[in-house]
Amino acid sequence: MTDAGSLSRRGFLVATGGVAAVAALPRTAVAAAARPQPVDSVDPIIGSVATAADTACGKTFPGAVAPFGLVQLSPDTVSGGDNGSGYSAEMTTIEGFSFLHMSGVGCYGDLGNLQVLPQTGPLVTGRDEAKSPYRTETETARAGYYAVELDRYRVRAELTATERAGLLRFTFHDAGTGRVKVDLTRRIGPDGSHSIAQHVRQVDATTVEGWVRCDHTGGGWGCGAQSPAYTVYFTMEFHQPIAVFGTWDGTDVRTDLAQRDGTQLGFFAEFPVRAGQQVPVRAGVSFVDLDGSRRNLRHDLPSWSFDAVATGARRT
Repeated sequence: MTDAGSLSRRGFLVATGGVAAVAALPRTAVAAAARPQPVDSVDPIIGSVATAADTACGKTFPGAVAPFGLVQLSPDTVSGGDNGSGYSAEMTTIEGFSFLHMSGVGCYGDLGNLQVLPQTGPLVTGRDEAKSPYRTETETARAGYYAVELDRYRVRAELTATERAGLLRFTFHDAGTGRVKVDLTRRIGPDGSHSIAQHVRQVDATTVEGWVRCDHTGGGWGCGAQSPAYTVYFTMEFHQPIAVFGTWDGTDVRTDLAQRDGTQLGFFAEFPVRAGQQVPVRAGVSFVDLDGSRRNLRHDLPSWSFDAVATGARRT
């Protein structure tokens, strides 16, 4: 004779136990994911004042970097003066986002090379002339991630980084022509600091490569007196095919050259965009050679998944 009570208990477990267990697992996983981790206490904005005369200045940068990473992809609000990080939190305009930075240093600093700025409207090559106002309430800075709204161009810029490469995601709020401008002359240091020679080449419809060379004659560390000589090689890829590729050297703007050398060089890529379209851009860098920048890009950023890269940067 069967025990009705046993059947009832067994029936209850069979009918509801599996469902309860399955339901409990997501709740547990969600709770664990939502639980604050030590990395969530990181605030990259702390210490990021560089110029205030009436307070201590940490001269740190707030952008994205992996632990001990070669790439420090971060916003730039200033290039000249004793502003070694290239960013000061009380400033109200952004020049662009460069791939290399020093943190917490005096003596005018250095690096700040490969500065990228999304644009809409007419091309503006001058660094000061192209700056965009921004509001601090639109900034988000956390471990491995930075974002801000560029009010002048109506573009949201998001940054994340791996050890030797960086990934940017630009959201163009309005339909029309989107542009990414890359300043190869820019260098952090005393007023007038610059790279001394640059080279750029469009490799194919989505890839641009080149290098920038710096030494003490272009300023940098210790007002040039102690500046090292270095060359930054880069391989940059655009997720969207380039419709117009252009370069400038000083005030000479050209759209008929696939390769150019200069001393005040930069380049830009244009493409049609829909309202709300996201345009990712990624680049690998090397202080050795172009083969190194290519390998670093392929190794560190094999996919275009911005969110996956940002999550990986947080977890490291």
